[in-house]
Amino acid sequence: MRKNNFLQLLLILSAFIISPLLHSDDFFVVKERIMEQSRFKLGFFYITPLLYLENVGFSNNIYNYENKQTADWTADFGLGLRASAIAANRVILQA
Repeated sequence: MRKNNFLQLLLILSAFIISPLLHSDDFFVVKERIMEQSRFKLGFFYITPLLYLENVGFSNNIYNYENKQTADWTADFGLGLRASAIAANRVILQA
């Protein structure tokens, strides 16, 4: 009997500890945002093209082909797609 009470208490405490770490948004707000921001719609798939420009800055720790240290501007540039699927007005899957 005591072991069963201990497991119940452990389960309740873990739920209180984990619950602030979980984050969920309002389904209909997320659904509207996806529908507004997506560029293309294929059936229930919403596709959004992405353009990334990150880590823009100046660095003096760049090595060229001759293994000489030089200073230069650097940036990371990328293209991508975000695919979202809204299934049966109940589930949103994103990749």
